[in-house]
Amino acid sequence: MPPGTLVPRDWLLDRLSGAEAAQTPSTALVDLTIQDLAKMFGKRPSTVRAWVERGDFAGAYKLHGKEWRVPTDSVREFQEQQRPK
Repeated sequence: MPPGTLVPRDWLLDRLSGAEAAQTPSTALVDLTIQDLAKMFGKRPSTVRAWVERGDFAGAYKLHGKEWRVPTDSVREFQEQQRPK
């Protein structure tokens, strides 16, 4: 897809859940919400919010000073850090 193309959020979540679906930073098109991450990881939103506020997701930011957004690259890095070595 060309840069700037919008994709459905559910499609992106499906792609992120598969380890074989590697994306480059330039193709990360949608930043995820706390609710998206909670669904993805099977955790409560309060747990994910604590991770974000603790700084576990590099590049996380608040949209309009209210709602957290997490770049997909940060989610991938977080997943890699959580894997047993």
